[in-house]
Amino acid sequence: MNIHKQTEALNPIAVFKLDNGVTLLVFDGYALGSDGKTYYHIGREDEEGDLITVGWSCEVSEPMIIE
Repeated sequence: MNIHKQTEALNPIAVFKLDNGVTLLVFDGYALGSDGKTYYHIGREDEEGDLITVGWSCEVSEPMIIE
């Protein structure tokens, strides 16, 4: 019998499921995907300057604000 111990406590601030079926555990500035990849927030600012979520990407290396 193999016993595996938890090595770190994960306290995500949110959990999302993407259109591609990947579940994201969202932390401050990044998210861990159920596919083993790290995802970053992609957003844009609206007319009032509020940040709107456009999506999440594992193809960038930091959060991005697009225009």
